[in-house]
Amino acid sequence: MRKLVLGAMTLAFANLASPLVNPASAATYPFCAFGTSTCAEACDFASLQQCRAFLMGDQGYCGANPRYTSGANALNFTPRSRR
Repeated sequence: MRKLVLGAMTLAFANLASPLVNPASAATYPFCAFGTSTCAEACDFASLQQCRAFLMGDQGYCGANPRYTSGANALNFTPRSRR
């Protein structure tokens, strides 16, 4: 009986904590649709054309994702020598 209760509590905790964890496969895209009728912000677009197609016939606008960071800056970074 104790194992059953412990298992149920573990399962309940895992279900409650899962929204707090970002999956490793989650991608951040460079464009967002803002102010749509279905949601305030949708940042699932790899191109501006995709975003505009999503908004076709809907209110809102497309813009740059404020949380997007490309990997290019990290790859081109070279530390300065310390003299």
